[in-house]
Amino acid sequence: ELPRIRGRVQVHRLPPGIHVLHAIPGHAAPSTLPGKPVQVDQEGERVSAIDNGEIRIEFLPDGRFDLIDRATGRRFPGIGRLEDVEDAGDSYDHSPAGHPGQREGPMDLRAQPMDRRLHDSDITRIQTTSNLQHSDEWSATVHLRIIWNLPAYLDATNQTRSVELAPVTIDHFVTLRLGERNVEVETWVDNKAEDHRLRLIVPTGMHLTESNAGSPFDVVRRPVLHPHDQSWMQPLVPTQPMERFVAVTGTDDGLNDGGLALLSPGVNEYEIILADDADPGGHDIALTLVRSVGWTSQNGFAHRHDAADAVLPAPGSQCIGSSITRWSVLPFDENWQSESIHHAAECFSASANLLVATRKPLANGFFEESLTPGTLGRSLQHIRFEGDGPNPILSAFKPSEDQGAIVLRVYNPTDSDWSGRISSDLDLKRVHECSMLENAKRKKVDLSK
Repeated sequence: ELPRIRGRVQVHRLPPGIHVLHAIPGHAAPSTLPGKPVQVDQEGERVSAIDNGEIRIEFLPDGRFDLIDRATGRRFPGIGRLEDVEDAGDSYDHSPAGHPGQREGPMDLRAQPMDRRLHDSDITRIQTTSNLQHSDEWSATVHLRIIWNLPAYLDATNQTRSVELAPVTIDHFVTLRLGERNVEVETWVDNKAEDHRLRLIVPTGMHLTESNAGSPFDVVRRPVLHPHDQSWMQPLVPTQPMERFVAVTGTDDGLNDGGLALLSPGVNEYEIILADDADPGGHDIALTLVRSVGWTSQNGFAHRHDAADAVLPAPGSQCIGSSITRWSVLPFDENWQSESIHHAAECFSASANLLVATRKPLANGFFEESLTPGTLGRSLQHIRFEGDGPNPILSAFKPSEDQGAIVLRVYNPTDSDWSGRISSDLDLKRVHECSMLENAKRKKVDLSK
């Protein structure tokens, strides 16, 4: 039997794209680590904090945590607060309880929830536990569990939440990695309640005027104060979509300066809301975890007069069972463009898959030749951006539809032009610009420039 080597590969700050890494057996000594080892502080069996020299995470007994940015001294307290409200809406719109008003004519400003609950204030209905899942010099993961007893359903007749309670279990797996300025969280929700909306709140300590949210091939700037016209049949919906990230920068009169980004893979729903803590004029970021509704559309409710589509029951939209949301909080100093927040969001979203490509043994006792000799300390990259300023985003690197070439798609979501080189470790014969239909232009790209 051939000898076996068992170990672990640590991939540090791998940007999106395709890489070929050459790993050799060994162990990273503290002197060779690319940053300060991750440290765990414990008080008895309880984990009180994790620290990597860039940021410090301090855990609270109620399942929230504070983030301290070591470089600036800024503190973001109470991250992970949970908010739950009734949801009398449908698959199109969230709505608080309450029957619709006059059907003809415009609506007033949006109605407010009748039963809004914050988990850290609802101490008689929550149970919290925490434990250390994993710890070494490269990373540490802490498991936070919150069991919250919430109203089991909404009574459609009198538009009130039930006295009967149902347990909703929220598991946060909080991970801090060596050398990183962001904290990563994977949140599992086991939902057993109906007709409600569960959101995660990230306090910013900032006064905000706008948010910058990722969208397909762009970043959209949205005002915090939503416009309203008395002639509108429905007020503007305050929740908005974000693709991969939303970034905010505070004004000079807030508790914190600089900026804060909330990263989350895929498309998620967010809202900039007024802070609940003692910070007049402050704002928080709310990220929707679960929306439980029972209808594709309804014949009007507190936030909308009429049906948006066919009125059909949709029991599966109650989202009973488990769901997973990955999210990360990243403080930054200036603005999202100069700090390349869009690139950090892409790295967080593009999780690496490790494919083992060891040389296979032959019948004569030797091994196959390596595909490439490689260079120790450097990965082979198919695409590499070399230039000044925030790098563009690698959108696609794939075979062409006719299978005759490789298609590279990049875009720049910032306001600044990018000037640089797109390099490749591939042996390229010729390069053409092409349309989105992958029709090549006649003029070739000069590879010597």
